[in-house]
Formats: sequence, C-alpha cells, structure tokens
Amino acid sequence: MGKMMCPGQDTAFWRPGDIYEVPCSQCGHELEFFKDDVSRRCLGCGARVQNPKLNLGCAQWCEHAKQCLGYDPKEVMLSEGDDTTLVDKLIAGLKAQLAGDQEGVSRGLVFLENAKEVLKRRGPQELDPKVVLAAALLGGLSPQGAREVMDQAGLPWEAADRVEALLRGEDTASQEALVRDDAVRLAEPPDPAAMATAAGRELARALSARLGA
Repeated sequence: MGKMMCPGQDTAFWRPGDIYEVPCSQCGHELEFFKDDVSRRCLGCGARVQNPKLNLGCAQWCEHAKQCLGYDPKEVMLSEGDDTTLVDKLIAGLKAQLAGDQEGVSRGLVFLENAKEVLKRRGPQELDPKVVLAAALLGGLSPQGAREVMDQAGLPWEAADRVEALLRGEDTASQEALVRDDAVRLAEPPDPAAMATAAGRELARALSARLGA
C-alpha cells in the first residue's frame, strides 16, 4: 500500500490561492510558492526568499508530519539558517566560476530547486542531501572547478569527494546520483517515464498535470 497523505497536505485537496507568486525582494523576479514551502531560491539572483504566506496546516503540530511530508517542518525551519549558509556559499562560488554567464548560473539554480523538490517527495530515506544539492547546483562546472567551489564553501571532504565522483561520471547508480539526474531532467518538459526515482516520477506527473491544466 502506498503512503497515505492527509488532506491538508495533499495538493488534490488544495484550493485556488494555495499556489501563488511572490516577487523577490532583491531583484523582483516572480517566484511560485506552494502554501507549505518554507522558502524558495530566486532563480533570477539566487537570493533566499521566505514564504510570506506559509501555511503548514496540521503538519505544524502532527506527530506524523515527518512520515507524511518526508521532513519535519519544525526541523526545516530551525535548520534553514545553517543550510542556507552552505548553499549560499556554493552559489557564490558558482557565480565566481561562471562570471558573466547568467544563463549558466540560472540553470544551476533551477537544478538545485528541482533537487530539493525531489528530496522532499522521497520521504526520510538514506542518502546525503548535501551531495545531491551540491551536485545539482554545480553540475555545469568541470569536476575541478566544482571541487574548488566546494572546498571554499567548506563542504565536508567526504561529501565533496562523492560529488566530484558523480560529476566525473564514476557514480551513476547511487541514490544521490539518481536524484540529481531527475533534478536535471525536470528542467525539460516533464516526462514521468524518463525519471529514475519514484519521487521524480511523482513530481513529473504533478508538473505535467499543472502544465496541462
């Protein structure tokens, strides 16, 4: 039997207005928010934008929130500062490596956000999210360039080694590699059949349904 999601978090039960756009306070780029997104990364400038209408419903107090959402909303809100610091350093390094290539930076940011969405839909499973997020964001760099960015950002060397192996094509079968590949594929017209993970297929189907609405 598949995982049952409560009506408060199942998008099939959402109403008009539960998905909305918010302008980035730094550059004015429009970001699409779901009501339960804590924050989003601006694809225009890379700034972290908090959700001004955050509504987690019953997940704010339910003891089963982690099983339902794949993460504990309270933990995410408490750790957002630390996670953002590392990701911000990686983004700054990416911008330095791709100076003048705004399209390349934006592509990396899209892959990063896609990876976060796939991770959220996977549920609490064994994998290193730091590897997934760094590999998604820095995939447009050479392995050497990505390693320089990761070392400067302070990514633990074990995680950096795994990211470098993934970018060299030496790791194609780990869960981290599969999620990263789905994050890249989701930047194209969503095709559930092309996804490598169940979470990627679910997200691709949801995106296809929204595009067809």
